[in-house]
Amino acid sequence: ATAIRDPSPRDRPIVDPNKGVIVSATVSVTRTSPDRRSPNLRPSQAALTAGRAEIPRIAAVLTAVLAVVVLVLAGCGAPAAPAAAGGGAGGLEQTTVQVGALPIIDFAAVQRAFLGGYFAAEGLDIEFIPVQGGAAAIPLLVNGELDLTWSAMNSIIAAQDKRVAEARGGLRVLPGSGYAAAENTFVMLALPGREYLATPQDLPGKKIAINTLGSIARLAANTAMAANGVDPRSVSYVEVPFPDMIPALANRQVDAIVVVEPQLTQAGLQLGATALLNVASGPTANLPEAALTTTAEFARTNPNTMAAFARALARGQADMNDRTLVEQTVTAYTKIDAGTATLLRVGTWPATLTAIDLQRVAGLMQTDAALPPDFDVTPLLLPVPAPGPA
Repeated sequence: ATAIRDPSPRDRPIVDPNKGVIVSATVSVTRTSPDRRSPNLRPSQAALTAGRAEIPRIAAVLTAVLAVVVLVLAGCGAPAAPAAAGGGAGGLEQTTVQVGALPIIDFAAVQRAFLGGYFAAEGLDIEFIPVQGGAAAIPLLVNGELDLTWSAMNSIIAAQDKRVAEARGGLRVLPGSGYAAAENTFVMLALPGREYLATPQDLPGKKIAINTLGSIARLAANTAMAANGVDPRSVSYVEVPFPDMIPALANRQVDAIVVVEPQLTQAGLQLGATALLNVASGPTANLPEAALTTTAEFARTNPNTMAAFARALARGQADMNDRTLVEQTVTAYTKIDAGTATLLRVGTWPATLTAIDLQRVAGLMQTDAALPPDFDVTPLLLPVPAPGPA
């Protein structure tokens, strides 16, 4: 009798149901041929004896084949322990977050959280995307080009009123991300020696630069002018990005500029610009100027990422109580040196924003006829995230 290989090897696909991986294992079956000398075609006694002798070897071969298959499946990704909820590092739905950024003092707490490594400690990689202002950045947010953006508070409210982000569930404000103006930190400046523009009453007919037409600068300037007996409708506004404000004033492209730091101090040092109107006084004193905003959809689908972001930012906000850290941070993302940083006039970075803060801005907008009287600010605020690991 002669042992022959089955002329039709069986390719048995072995499928890992968890991974969908198919491993083709060819199993060769060995059998004995009939004794061709036997007239009844039954195997001879010698063949039967040989066949019985082959059984242990076949079993050994099959065992080895199965062992190889198990190893192959393990290498191709056998069922693993479940990932943390939400996926990503530490359960983060996404680790890279794109944030609309401005080169102004307001944004210092966010930059501090980045420079201090607080975002990185939470597993987040922050990409700052330069924007001209909230009014210009919110459409990018809605289109998915940004995940969050820094924005003037009134720009957020106006966009919410106009349902700009309705397809994404509306806009939401991070309660721990605000910046509030202080005395002489938000100012309308003019060049010195211009007798025709010496007081707020000289403003009618003049051209004023603001970073965007829908910015908090316009609302604050309008409110401050009205408080000084000047009709805001008597002036014209021109959009000028913050970095271009000083050249625009120096070249007399505009009559006045409304700025915060560091442009406020830089204009004084470079041009001798003087304060024409403090737009953060009276009804606008300690005004909540700006905050980070996102869409309700992004916040809802990325709860762990948002919570991690909020924890990191809270540390940055707290660091702003240290003037030295403020100065070090601002020199890192604006074009000022350490000496100029010591002259900056700064506002405050509150630990949290409330509906009362937002309503104060909404009230000024309503007085300025920029918002209907029944607008509700409550849905804008995201819940304060639960404490988590630092």
